[in-house]
Amino acid sequence: METRISLGRAGGKDGYWPDLPLERDEPGQLVVDATRLLDFHPMLALRPRLFIDWHLAAGHRVHVIAPASQIVAERLSDFGIARDLRSEIVSLPQPTNRRRDQLVPVTRFRDHVAVEDEVS
Repeated sequence: METRISLGRAGGKDGYWPDLPLERDEPGQLVVDATRLLDFHPMLALRPRLFIDWHLAAGHRVHVIAPASQIVAERLSDFGIARDLRSEIVSLPQPTNRRRDQLVPVTRFRDHVAVEDEVS
């Protein structure tokens, strides 16, 4: 069974993305269709990655269909949404050094010690 979540044209104007539920009892594969996404709030770069990691940790299969807009796909990539994930899960363009230097990417920490190491 497949659960399909279609993201609208704009994602979370107020810093919240209600379309990405964190339910542990989702059956089958979760497909996030972001093809229509034309813009998103920068604070929401974290939310899709949290959604992906949450469901992968629960043993769910997750697939994210990249935005049709190359600009939006590049922005998501620059934020590190697909970092260390197989392309079968999410396929985004590789961030360029120029773009990467313009923002702080999403960083995954496995425990509080890693946060302290990163900050110091």
